[in-house]
Amino acid sequence: MSTSQQIKEAPVGAIFVHASPGYARDLAQKYERTDIDVIPPERLEHPERYLGMHITGLIVNEGLKLTTKQQRGLDRLKPYVGRV
Repeated sequence: MSTSQQIKEAPVGAIFVHASPGYARDLAQKYERTDIDVIPPERLEHPERYLGMHITGLIVNEGLKLTTKQQRGLDRLKPYVGRV
């Protein structure tokens, strides 16, 4: 799935992980998806900053290679997606 398609289909308020966050933010604005929080993969290394937040969706750009530490952070956040 393309980055554009992922952005269009993301839940409102989702976190979108992309290697080039500036590019992804520009696309999100183009599609009027300013509700999406676009972050670089390095932010996954500190998942505690997102704990306690309502995470509606967590999307990793297709083909993005995460480090072991980033994957651990992603795995730590997954149980919180969609919980209030």
